[in-house]
This record gives sequence, C-alpha cells and structure tokens, in this order.
Amino acid sequence: MDSRVNFKFSTKVKISILVAVSVVLMYFRVRVPIFPSFLDFDLSDIPIFFIGIMFSPILGVLAMGIKNILVFLIMGSFTSGVGEFANFLMGSCFVFAASFVFNRKNDIGKYILSFLSGMIALVVSGVLLNYFVILPVYAKVLGVSISGIIGEGTTIFKFLMITIVPYNIIKAIIIFVPTVFIFSKVKKINSRNNS
Repeated sequence: MDSRVNFKFSTKVKISILVAVSVVLMYFRVRVPIFPSFLDFDLSDIPIFFIGIMFSPILGVLAMGIKNILVFLIMGSFTSGVGEFANFLMGSCFVFAASFVFNRKNDIGKYILSFLSGMIALVVSGVLLNYFVILPVYAKVLGVSISGIIGEGTTIFKFLMITIVPYNIIKAIIIFVPTVFIFSKVKKINSRNNS
C-alpha cells in the first residue's frame, strides 16, 4: 500500500516538474520567417511527450491541457485563447498517437511507427482543425476575413498544403527526435543502475 501511494506521489511530482518545464519552454518561441507570424516553434511539447511515453497517452493529453491553461493564465494570449486551444488539440493528437504506439510495441520498429503515427495524426488534425475550426475562429476573434490571415488570392487548401502541412511535419520531428534520444539514454542509465 505504501509503495503504491509513494509511486502515485512520485508520478505526480514527475508530471508536475515536466509540465512546469514545458511552460518555461513556451517563453523561448522561435519565429521562422517562411511561416506566418502565428506559427512559431518551441520545445514545450517535448516534456509533454515524455509524460506520454513514460506514463500513458491519457496523462500526456491531460498534461497538454494543463500546460496550455497555465500558458494562457501566465503569459496571456494575443489570440484570446485560440492559439492555446489549437496547440492543445493538435499537440494532444500527436502525443496520444505517438506515445500510444510507442508503449504498445517492443521492437526497434516502434520508433519509426511511433513517429509516423504521431506525424500523421498531427498533419491530419492540423489540416482538418485549421480548415473547420481554428482559422474561422481565429478570423472571428481578430475581426478579419480568413483571406486576411492566409493572404489575398490564396485558397485555404493551398495555404494548408504549403504552410500547415510542412510546419507540422517539422514540428513532429522537433518533438520526436530529442524526446526519444533523451528517453533512450535515460532508459540505458536506469537499466545499468538496476543491474
């Protein structure tokens, strides 16, 4: 009983620390000139993905929600929460899909399958959510037309294919590669210490 209580407490502490690190990493957003100003890169999803592969995909999604609520409360939002909501939805799709596959497979192929499933989930959710939810809500909140966001003369489909899809592929790589590399190193150290 004591060990179970300690494990639960230890798990909560680890998750809390990783969520806190994730929030701090949001302060280090990087603008990439080839993408629109509302699409920037940060490393905040790496600790959340860690939660997904260390504990469970569901805890990863919950941590993603907590991270975005904290970011909204601490840092504010120039999109009235639309950006944070989008980050939660798409980040959750990636973390859930990638960590679900990662935790189900035991062979070397799990890395490739985990990455591909996470990337596909992120790209597909990015396209669908931007088309049906995020861009329309974003335009309404800012009081502009969708063409004012994506550029005059550009169709939504073209914008999604040349902007959102490559952005999410790059983001999937940025999240997956460092997380799995660090996780593999930590796992090796732990197995050495336990042997």
